[in-house]
Amino acid sequence: MRSLMIVMFALGTAVPSAASQSEPLRAAAELTGLTSGMAAACNFDARPVLHAFRDLMDRKHVQGQERKRLVGLVSQSHDRGFATQHRLGAMSCQEVKGQMRSTIRRLQRAK
Repeated sequence: MRSLMIVMFALGTAVPSAASQSEPLRAAAELTGLTSGMAAACNFDARPVLHAFRDLMDRKHVQGQERKRLVGLVSQSHDRGFATQHRLGAMSCQEVKGQMRSTIRRLQRAK
């Protein structure tokens, strides 16, 4: 429950995106970044999460400036996830592993 609250808080406090970005892709970018940052803090390989997001952008035909903005958002969120994971009360690394699986599934199912 705590981990869900952390992710939802982080998603709610993100920097507003450009008008051309769709809300679902922005949320997916933030979730990807947060999850990959937490994974990196636990010394897990975050590439499967990042690849799942890249595949989503490919399916959505996101190119050019919009793609660069989304990748930047992933990077910003990654830094927040990494920092959050080092705070007292953060998810256990076992929970992060579950969060990674969940995020990958969500990204793969996104239409």
